[in-house]
Amino acid sequence: MKSQVLSVLILLSSSYSFAQGEAPATAPAPVATPAPTSTYKIKQVISAQNLVVAETSNPNEEITPGKTFLVTFANEKQCSLILKEKKGALLTLNSSSCANAQEITRTSPLEVALVDTTVAAAEPVALKSTPEVPAASPEPYYPPVKMDRWIPTRFSVMTHYSGASELIFKDVNVTTTTSSGSVEVDYGLESSVGVGVSFASMHPQGWGYLANVFYERARAFKSATIKGSAGATTVTSSGSSSTIAFFVAEMNAVYRWDSFYMPFGLNVSAPTISEDMSGVSYYGSLGIFWGGGFILSDNATLEIFIRDIAIRMKQYTSTATIDYGNGSMTGFGAAFKFWF
Repeated sequence: MKSQVLSVLILLSSSYSFAQGEAPATAPAPVATPAPTSTYKIKQVISAQNLVVAETSNPNEEITPGKTFLVTFANEKQCSLILKEKKGALLTLNSSSCANAQEITRTSPLEVALVDTTVAAAEPVALKSTPEVPAASPEPYYPPVKMDRWIPTRFSVMTHYSGASELIFKDVNVTTTTSSGSVEVDYGLESSVGVGVSFASMHPQGWGYLANVFYERARAFKSATIKGSAGATTVTSSGSSSTIAFFVAEMNAVYRWDSFYMPFGLNVSAPTISEDMSGVSYYGSLGIFWGGGFILSDNATLEIFIRDIAIRMKQYTSTATIDYGNGSMTGFGAAFKFWF
């Protein structure tokens, strides 16, 4: 009995020693290898189609359409480009979601987004009979926006014809040493042409402004008609006659529809009368303008208008003082303008 117990103890002791001395071998831990990295360079920017073509340094890189890339601008701001197609090392990216797409250049840095924002492919929809996969929605097309050239301020050179042929003074006060009275004096004039410049900003279906600065060549005085209580008397000039010319600055409000616009506003004149009319003092006054314009092209307009140019005048003679007051020269005209 004792020998059997002793044999069992020896057997247990041997098993324990073996377990303590010989540990089973373990497999070595796998060593992680760094994932290959890729760099991207912009090759072409096709603004009209909202496309950017880039090149990857790893042609074998697997990138699925819908992957988001980021382009970084000089001010450190970024905007996203969406992968549309990959062929070899070339990537076609859609820039329609980038608000600053017009600032993208070939030197702009490009990188893949750190967060995977790729839209997962649509799962098949199981119907009772035949399963169907929803058709992919077509990519939206955003046509390029054409800037209206008439919104920013533009500059033009112009030439115009003025058919105004009368300078009318309605209330002329004549004072002599013995009496005084009021008459109307109408001067007959030649028509004239002018040259100048314009500045304008006109919003479609909205308001803007139109400014004109021009010189109107001298007109000859052809006649003078004096109307009073005793009737009317007309004096016609013979030979060389006095002339009057105007330098005019004009500011108008303008409402534009599409290719038609309507300006209206005020002008101030600086008249010049030839020296033949001695003893005359004069200066410009406020006049009015109203017209309609047609946009013929991006660089040409035609205007039809009514313009009133005003002048104040006073004359001194050896026997009388004549205060002409405010006179106006009103008539139809047309102007052609070439815009830059």
